[in-house]
Amino acid sequence: MAIGIDVGNGYTKFGNQKFASRVKVGEINKFGKKKSELYNVEYEGIHYIVGQGAIFTGDDRYFTKEYEICLLTAIALYCKKDFPKESIVVGLPEKKQKLLGSKIEEYLKSLGQKQIVVDDKKYTIRINDALVFIEGAYPILEEIEDNVIVIDNGAGTINVSQWENLSILNSQMYNEAMYKMYADIAGYLNSNKGTDYKPMDVQKIFNDETITVNQKEVDITDTRAIIKSHIKEIASYIRNDFDYKSAKKIYLMGGGGADTLTYWQDEFKIEFIKNPQFINAEIYDAIAKDNFEEDEKNEDKK
Repeated sequence: MAIGIDVGNGYTKFGNQKFASRVKVGEINKFGKKKSELYNVEYEGIHYIVGQGAIFTGDDRYFTKEYEICLLTAIALYCKKDFPKESIVVGLPEKKQKLLGSKIEEYLKSLGQKQIVVDDKKYTIRINDALVFIEGAYPILEEIEDNVIVIDNGAGTINVSQWENLSILNSQMYNEAMYKMYADIAGYLNSNKGTDYKPMDVQKIFNDETITVNQKEVDITDTRAIIKSHIKEIASYIRNDFDYKSAKKIYLMGGGGADTLTYWQDEFKIEFIKNPQFINAEIYDAIAKDNFEEDEKNEDKK
């Protein structure tokens, strides 16, 4: 098979499934109901909880044990076979793809055959081939030849690209994404509302109007000014860095897209892509089938 896996800074997506891109040593408590999108994983003799733990970001993340475990867990859950042999497509922002793409491809192919246990089921996985593709390539998926801008509002970065005739004209990556907003909001609430939030706690209450503090309902609508300021700043970068007036449409996608849509609409005329969190995985899936399936069929005939 040939499949696409999106191991994002926030979530790992595959098909229409996802789990948080987090890994910690340990096992899920057997008492009580098991939470969805959490998995007991055993890899190389160590027990892990996949979907829980610390985030892992930066350019080195693609070569970490955490990335490897998230990728192999996703392949196991996606394919559901005991012995999946896969050619895979993963993604990077365009500029990082140019710098790191070949290195990551070689690294993934060097993994060879691995054994992993996911929720008590053993899988022997072999990565036959690997391709690192460009994030946010929505025009390629939909064959949109017009001049368009794609804003991929992710957890760790906001990746923006301008396309025409199915080719990238320009791309930029901005770090002021959801994690930065969570941190700023957490700091504000802790200083002004008497909370003790960590940045990731904010994800659950991001667009809420109130929270409970010391058994009292507290208004937090003032945090929306923080979100608005972040999006306005990125919008100003886009106006400076891109020929946005020539774009026929501006598309918004990514896991943070739904939470920030109204703020983006204050800045641009935005078309919100359906299934925004999974669209990169869908793109990688399509690229995987185009690039690998015909080769695999020919190999099977030999």
